[in-house]
Amino acid sequence: MLSDDQLISGVEIRCEEKGRCPSTCHLCRRPGKEQLSPTPVLLEINRVVPLYTLIQDNGTKEAFKSALMSSYWCSGKGDVIDDWCRCDLSAFDASGLPNCSPLPQPVLRLSPTVEPSSTVVSLEWVDVQPAIGTKVSDYILQHKKVDEYTDTD
Repeated sequence: MLSDDQLISGVEIRCEEKGRCPSTCHLCRRPGKEQLSPTPVLLEINRVVPLYTLIQDNGTKEAFKSALMSSYWCSGKGDVIDDWCRCDLSAFDASGLPNCSPLPQPVLRLSPTVEPSSTVVSLEWVDVQPAIGTKVSDYILQHKKVDEYTDTD
């Protein structure tokens, strides 16, 4: 439960007519009315922020960020160190190449196409750079410039 002095930047709690508000909820008390107010049912996100910035505790925030980065960069099989994935031994494919590789830093944000509700929050990944390492090649093509034209007649 958030108090007035614990509000998070970019997050607003509002009450809707979808039930009764518990007596402990100070956010739904209406001055001059003794009747029960509606239950707060929606976290309204009014700006795009990475999800882990909505967590107040720094330790929890870092753990959540680390888990998200490991899941995205390393398929959950390694830790992200700076912009590299440190792989576990299980993160190598049949040819011996690592399945996890350095990738552009992803940005996790709320999807602008699906409005969040009390039960659903739609997230999307946004990469700030194009993906790298799409193909491994073990040969070099050599090019030679030909200056003179030869007639094959």
